[in-house]
Amino acid sequence: MKTIDDFAALHRAGDPLVLFNVWDAGSAAAVAEAGAKAIATGSLSLAGAQGYDDGEGMPGSTEWTARVSPVWGRPGSATDPRHGSEP
Repeated sequence: MKTIDDFAALHRAGDPLVLFNVWDAGSAAAVAEAGAKAIATGSLSLAGAQGYDDGEGMPGSTEWTARVSPVWGRPGSATDPRHGSEP
């Protein structure tokens, strides 16, 4: 499952999709190995694991996502900690 359509297909009425929040490659690998259908990371957990506050302007977040995404091996969702709660 590598496309937006694959991710969207996991959202089915009566069968809720549970997204497990990861903060680094190790947690992503553990969640994937446990059998999660999809994985997410929120900006707060990602920034905090790197020693930043949410929205503080953590450098390299796009690169982090690119490095960790292959570990997921499944659809995922991420927010950008450089922007905090901004859309």
